[in-house]
Amino acid sequence: MRHGFATLLFFIISNAGYSLGLHARPVLSERRLEYVGPVFRHAAGMLDRLMMFNILAGLGKYHNASVHLVHFGKGPQAYLDRMHSPTINNSWGHYLEALPFDGVISKKPDCVTFSDPSTDFFHVFDGGVTCVKLAMPFCRSEQCHPDVQQFVRLSEVSANFKPSRAVLSAADRIEQQYDLKSAGAIHIRRCDVLAENQKCTDPSAVAKQVDTLKGFTSWVVFWYAEVGYKDRLRKRLEKPGRRVLFEDEMPLNPFMDGDNYFQFMVSQELSLRAKVTVETRRCTYGGIVKHSVRRLADGGEAAMDEHLSATCRKSTSAR
Repeated sequence: MRHGFATLLFFIISNAGYSLGLHARPVLSERRLEYVGPVFRHAAGMLDRLMMFNILAGLGKYHNASVHLVHFGKGPQAYLDRMHSPTINNSWGHYLEALPFDGVISKKPDCVTFSDPSTDFFHVFDGGVTCVKLAMPFCRSEQCHPDVQQFVRLSEVSANFKPSRAVLSAADRIEQQYDLKSAGAIHIRRCDVLAENQKCTDPSAVAKQVDTLKGFTSWVVFWYAEVGYKDRLRKRLEKPGRRVLFEDEMPLNPFMDGDNYFQFMVSQELSLRAKVTVETRRCTYGGIVKHSVRRLADGGEAAMDEHLSATCRKSTSAR
């Protein structure tokens, strides 16, 4: 079940923001969609929260309803897990452009509450309902996700969330400072998924694939692996005429405040800009996928590896 859901989640995230023919209903501006679920108890990482925001924005778009999130006024600290970052900014605007939500939860007595994750979200306003409260948790675990087929439908009306100006500015600075405009990217994640990709993340296998991509003299490595892996990979990749940079060797966060979420957003923007990406998350057809990627905030597949460059730790859940 876990692998099937991950595959569907990959499809959903990869296609977020692109209309596939699901049409919104006639505008009914008085409709309110409110999320009042257990935000703090299910605080998670940026990827999880963007998935949740995409779902809710998609529902608001489909039903032509305004969307309101409990504790949204408290900022990212109410939604992001400190396990991944000791510092969390108090404004979503530090990470993303304006989000179409507010934190105003109504006390309307006629508001209908849904708590079952299997609720048919596309019919919650049926029968003339004008106010809906969703009380179920939203997270990537199969224990608290809606029906996956609804995920697919929601992806068809999902909104795009763009990186903030601060993120884009930091990425511009790194790109210029390290001359990355013609660079390629390499995504490595072992640790918690080593059983799935041990062969194609082996340093010799990665180097073999990079060697097939002629014309790329600079590579940026985004990695999450065991102690010693980085040195082994560097030894395999470096050669005369090729420059190899590891993500953690570049000052991605100009604020130097320990905010790993901001650093992650910058790294994903740089990954987007890479001319080609060697992706090793899964050993697809026994090899490495080479492609360009889309922005995390757009639901791009770079979002699938949300760990910052680091060695493995006891807790390996993606942010």
